[in-house]
Amino acid sequence: MKYKNKVLKAALLATLSLTESVHAFDYNLFTVVSDEALEPSGLCHDGNSMYTVSDDHNNIYKLEINSISRKATALKAYELASAPSAPTDHLPTLYKINYLFKDLLNLPAFDWEGIECDDENFWLASEATRSVLHIERKTWKMTWQTITNAHVREKSLHNQVNAGIEGIATNNRGELSVAFEREPSGILEVDSGRLLRYRPHHSGVPDDISAIAYGHDNCLYFVNRNRRQMCKLLSGKGAALLCLDYSPIAKRHFDFKDKKYGIVEGLTVHHGTMWLITDNNQQFNEWNKSAAPLLIQINGKNFLHE
Repeated sequence: MKYKNKVLKAALLATLSLTESVHAFDYNLFTVVSDEALEPSGLCHDGNSMYTVSDDHNNIYKLEINSISRKATALKAYELASAPSAPTDHLPTLYKINYLFKDLLNLPAFDWEGIECDDENFWLASEATRSVLHIERKTWKMTWQTITNAHVREKSLHNQVNAGIEGIATNNRGELSVAFEREPSGILEVDSGRLLRYRPHHSGVPDDISAIAYGHDNCLYFVNRNRRQMCKLLSGKGAALLCLDYSPIAKRHFDFKDKKYGIVEGLTVHHGTMWLITDNNQQFNEWNKSAAPLLIQINGKNFLHE
């Protein structure tokens, strides 16, 4: 089923110096089906296929989309059980205890919260270990990269358990960025060490970055989950952002009451199309009256300018 919002305007964040509007866009919804109770927490596109991860499962899943049935079947494509133990020396005490306790009990300990891919590599963001797992797809060689940085320590980012890495992306130069979701939020360019920060809003709704992606224009896009926005960092224009408000879709199809945080946890951008995936924590949504996650396809040409 195809939907069209009449007008959705760009929302302006407090630090922005530019105002632009986003015109109407089309979107499609797909129910994510799987043999497992998935809670998708990331999304990537390698040019041929789309993949997701689930925070409570040790697998990478390939999404096969059927436009007639409106289903996106999540098939187990790669197992991560062979991943080496993650380094822990850099972890704050609470992180270390949480990770080692789960690992000792043979529970899913990594808490995968983001995935990036191309035809040669996977990168997976582990919130529990404050690290990135890099996988060479040809050899399946796995190496860990810890995310520790003077800016991160100075701003007290990523110290609270379950308030850390929530997104990962690489640009067309292969440079890695990770998002810190909240308390406070920010985006770290891992290779350069540059930390992108935004002043907090004053509307009572905290910022909450849950996913990031680079487009073919090499601009950085991210989901501000609590505000139901997808934002684009406009290259060459300093701190200017263009934000698209997807709250009409959320209110109609997948928002639910008494939820502290929003539920979009994955974003990928591919040839004029933005894809979002939800983690509704096994709670029912309004669109398909089930606890299944949703994959959302948005025609973003007016927003992406690709």
